[in-house]
Formats: sequence, structure tokens, C-alpha cells
Amino acid sequence: TQEHLWTKEYDRNLNNIFVIQNEIALRIANALKIQLISSEKKQIGKMRTKNPEAYKSYLLGKFHFNKKNKNSIFKGLKYFEDAVRLDPGYALAYVGMADCFALFGAAGYGSAERDSLILKANMAVNKALDLDKTLAEAYNSLAYIKFRLEWDWEAAEKNFKKAIELKPGYATAYERYAFFLGVFKRFDEAIPLIIRAQQLDPLSASVGTSFGRI
Repeated sequence: TQEHLWTKEYDRNLNNIFVIQNEIALRIANALKIQLISSEKKQIGKMRTKNPEAYKSYLLGKFHFNKKNKNSIFKGLKYFEDAVRLDPGYALAYVGMADCFALFGAAGYGSAERDSLILKANMAVNKALDLDKTLAEAYNSLAYIKFRLEWDWEAAEKNFKKAIELKPGYATAYERYAFFLGVFKRFDEAIPLIIRAQQLDPLSASVGTSFGRI
């Protein structure tokens, strides 16, 4: 209807950017009368890092990682490592590193030995979980490692479900879980999940690719 539901201008110091992000997210949810479950509220309210430069490096890491080619994933890894250097307690940056190592080992993007990449991926994701046991992205990354590198199907499915439980709006968790199910020809389960992933992130090239593969 083009009706204004909520608007507000913010004039604050950049150091408060994370507080502002959380405030805006909650206010928009309230204006749209969205009922957030407790785990979603906790996810919004978390301070992932207090370092704006670490946050910037993490976002650049995600940007390059999502291009999904050898050079871009190497670039993404460097940015994630920069984020960790700037903030050693930044759990999401460790998840980013784990995802890079997992793709190097599972999809042929890197040239290191598989066993070495499995070790590095597990070290990074376990560090993320040590920092935050409720981090959906870490469980999703762990599930992918179990699926694509260690071939532990039971653990993979358990962790995919855990990621979705913790963050029901996380498109990547639906995408990877759907791909996992598709590999085992569980298409009746896989297709609704990949459709949900595309609803959550319609412009994702990765989601679109997984949809086509399934």
C-alpha cells in the first residue's frame, strides 16, 4: 500500500553501529508485527564483535567467499583471518575460516592435503563453538564438514537441524541441509527446504545452484 509503518533517523557515533543495528532490527520486527521466537531475539541481540574494522573484514570475507571460485575463497580466508587478528574473540570469523577450509577440501578449490584441511576446518569451527555454543552458523559449518569431508552422515544431519533450530531464518543452513538430503535422494524432504532457502535469500547464486543440483 506504500504506507509508512515506521521511520527514524539516527545520528550517532560509528562506534555504536552494532547497537544501532540491533535496535533497528527489533524496531522493524515490531512495526511489521513479526513474532520473534526467543532464539531469534537472542541472535539479534548478540554483540558479535565490538571492533568495526573486524566487522568490515568479516563482511569482505563473506563477499569474496560467496563468489565461490578458487581466488575469491583465498581472498575471503585472508579477510576472515584479518578479522580474527583484530578480534580474537570473533566467533563468526572463525566460522568463515572453517567454511573456506571445508570448500578447499570438498570442492577442489585448494591444493593442500585433504587431512590437513579437515584438521584446519575442525580447529576453526571448534574455536567458534568454544566462543559461542549457541552460534547457528558454527553448527551449520560443522555439519558441512561432517557431510563433505568426514562422511559422518548422522552427525551432519544432527548439526544441520541444530543450526536451523537456533536460527530459523538462516538460508545457508536450509540450503546445505537440502543439498545433503538430495545426495541421499530424500527429495520429498530436500525440495521444501531449498525452496525455503530461496525464499529467505532469493538473490543467492549459491542457493540457486543448489536448487538446480537437487
